[in-house]
Formats: sequence, structure tokens, C-alpha cells
Amino acid sequence: MTIVKKIHIAINVSSLIEGEDFYTSLLGATATRRTPDQLDWVLDNPPVHFSIYSNDSPLGIDHFGLVYSTKDIARINEAFAVSQDGSITGPDNLRVELYAIEE
Repeated sequence: MTIVKKIHIAINVSSLIEGEDFYTSLLGATATRRTPDQLDWVLDNPPVHFSIYSNDSPLGIDHFGLVYSTKDIARINEAFAVSQDGSITGPDNLRVELYAIEE
């Protein structure tokens, strides 16, 4: 049985400043990583890697990701047509990124 270790959610926002204020308050934690156009919160409880972006993509959920052990990701790669960037396309063309962590 495949067990997801962490969930990744990426949302495109119109303002990183407003997004940071809102999601810092909502998540109860400060961002753990920042670049000029992205902020990340990597939390253990709940096990989530939450990102906000500010770019030319449509506003709202851009994609989500699932983090598996390296053993489980090999099975996923066999079962789905995984692209070069490590993602698959789900129903309604939603991009799902697949990540692996060593255990």
C-alpha cells in the first residue's frame, strides 16, 4: 500500500504580501523559504508543503503534489505516464507533482 508522506499545495496569488499575512495567520507558522515570487511553508503537523506564487498564471490552485517514499514513487512511475518534470496530469488537466523522499 502506498502511503503519502506529505501533501504539496501551490496557489497563485495576486499579492505575496497579502498572501503571506493571510497564510501565516491561517497556518500559525512563518514561511520557511522565500524567493522573489514564491513563499513556502513546510510543516510536519499537518504534513504539508504549502506554497504561494505570484506570476502570470491564473489565480487560484496551480497544482498539488504528493510526497512518497522512494520505493512507492517507483511504483507510481510504473503505473502512470510521468512527465520529465516529475508530474502527471489528473482529471480536468490538474497537474499533480510527485516527489520522493528517502526512508
